[in-house]
Amino acid sequence: MRIKPAGIRLRGVVTFRAPPAQEARSQTFSYLRDLSTELQAPESARHPAALGAGAVARLTSSHPFADGNGRVARAVAAWLLLRAGFRQRSNASLGVYLEARLDEQFSTLRNVQANPWGWHQLFYDAVLATFTR
Repeated sequence: MRIKPAGIRLRGVVTFRAPPAQEARSQTFSYLRDLSTELQAPESARHPAALGAGAVARLTSSHPFADGNGRVARAVAAWLLLRAGFRQRSNASLGVYLEARLDEQFSTLRNVQANPWGWHQLFYDAVLATFTR
């Protein structure tokens, strides 16, 4: 967990200032607790792709780690899909797909509160391109 302030950069330009370290930890623990509760329910009301999109959005916006926030967020999202029966295509990667669309990823995540559909659409496209059911 990070202990210092953090800014998210795209090509050297700060595009987002993460919450203070203590707040980031609190947000992350709260999100993971809520996710755990939802996953323990007999049947989750949300589609696994919606859970994955939410995981990436929440974990990258809280930015709890000094490094690797995007990788951890995508790993959690992939795990949510895998546990629901999705299988990753042998020639595809969620991370590679999203990294190839870095400008769109940063833009939609930065605006996820105002327009969640933009991020969810990009994430759903990534799931369709990199996973099978």
